[in-house]
Amino acid sequence: MTTRPSAATSSPATQTEPTDPPLGMAPETKRTLELARSEAQLLNHNYVGTEHLVLALTQSWDPVDQLSQLGADPESMREHIYHLLAGR
Repeated sequence: MTTRPSAATSSPATQTEPTDPPLGMAPETKRTLELARSEAQLLNHNYVGTEHLVLALTQSWDPVDQLSQLGADPESMREHIYHLLAGR
């Protein structure tokens, strides 16, 4: 992990921005978070919650396969979450 000098000990001209975020994020994770944000926006929610993450996961191939192997039906999960959210 790259550390940056503190503002008190260096001038802005000598500071360099790290090229990677402090905690690296796998491309799959980034895509899932982007999908979750899209789900929240589609529902006119101003937050991203667990329900949006689950909805996003039901759109990814690997988690869908894993959920199916456990006997879950991703489309039924989506319908159930939307039904729960409509009752709020």
